[in-house]
Amino acid sequence: MPSIGGKINGNPCRWFSFDYSIDYSDSRLTMNGMSESWLSTMENELSLTFIPYRRWQWTVSGEHYRNEITENSFKNVVMLDTKLIYQFNKRIELAASLTNILNKRSYNYITYSQLSSFESQRQLRGRQLLFSITLRK
Repeated sequence: MPSIGGKINGNPCRWFSFDYSIDYSDSRLTMNGMSESWLSTMENELSLTFIPYRRWQWTVSGEHYRNEITENSFKNVVMLDTKLIYQFNKRIELAASLTNILNKRSYNYITYSQLSSFESQRQLRGRQLLFSITLRK
């Protein structure tokens, strides 16, 4: 199963930073000396952080998954999250995070061959809004 990936991050200015990663892999099933086609999987992740004022921080992040279900047939899924932080001082921080902004509830696909079919269903995290207070010593 060959795979390759990479990461890049930066802070081009005082109020903005980014993180990006990509992973790509190929795999195939071999049984009793017979091999199926190579199928690919790719995952992208991007996170953007903005600091518009000294005590505020806003992060937007996304994930993109691209899976080859059968030869030249692909399934794509995009997930988005965001988080807003206000720091009162070095000890107290308030945060609000919203996950699964697009509210994707499941990841489903069906593949067919001449004699059979295969169905995959995965439940995904639901949309969630979370408020938190962090206290540090």
